[in-house]
Amino acid sequence: MVAVSAILCTIVSTYLFSSVFAQMDSQQYFSLDDNSNSTNAVREKIDVVRISIVEGAPSLGEKAFAPDITNVSTGSNVTWINNDSQFHTITSGTEPDDPNVGQKFDSEALSPKETFSYISNETGTIPYFCQIHPTMKGKLIVS
Repeated sequence: MVAVSAILCTIVSTYLFSSVFAQMDSQQYFSLDDNSNSTNAVREKIDVVRISIVEGAPSLGEKAFAPDITNVSTGSNVTWINNDSQFHTITSGTEPDDPNVGQKFDSEALSPKETFSYISNETGTIPYFCQIHPTMKGKLIVS
């Protein structure tokens, strides 16, 4: 009888857990405020913004990223996905000779379907490009 009870408890717990998380929006995550404790947690929404490296990107220049100009809010999690068949990087700056190249972010070479994420904590415009194909350019506008 105890074993049956334990199995039923596990089934009910799993159902309730999966039901709650199935209802959460996949575009948001929740985290604890740094000044909170476990009994008085504050949740905050973090926006997730997705940018695609499109198929045939090296020949598309400023249209290699979709969208190529992206407006985001401070604290947004910006995630690029490589939907091309070639390797690419996501590197802040305007070109390889930019003295500020890679100061905000710099992914390693992303293979097809691989992702890279950056959390935007400062306002301003952040140009970025692919170091392998420098004509591929995009821009984040953080406000």
